[in-house]
Amino acid sequence: MKKYIKDGKVAILIADDYGAGWSTCNTEYPEILYDTGIIDLLLNHPKNSDDDLDEMYEKIETICKLKYPDISTLDIDTLEVKWLDVGTKFIITEEDGLEVLQTIDDIKWMTA
Repeated sequence: MKKYIKDGKVAILIADDYGAGWSTCNTEYPEILYDTGIIDLLLNHPKNSDDDLDEMYEKIETICKLKYPDISTLDIDTLEVKWLDVGTKFIITEEDGLEVLQTIDDIKWMTA
C-alpha cells in the first residue's frame, strides 16, 4: 500500500467532524486512510475561495468514484490530514462520524 511520507512522517486521512466517518464507514477499503492523491489535493490545492474548495472536493469525488466505487463520500469536506511517525501503531475510532486517531502510546492499558 503506497503512503504519503514526508520528513519521516506518514499522512493519515480522517473525518474531523460529526457526520459520516471516512475509514470507519468504508472499512472495505482500508487504503483510503493513505490515499496519496487525496492527501496531495488537501495539502497542495489552493483554498483561497469557496470555488477553490468546491473544485478540490470535486476532484476528491472523482478519485473516489474511480478507485473506491461504493464508498460513502458524504463528508469529504471534513477530511483532514494527520501526521504520524513512520511505524507508529494506531487505531481510528468513531462516534457519530467524528473520527479520533489514537496511537498505542495514547491508550491507557489496564492489567487484569
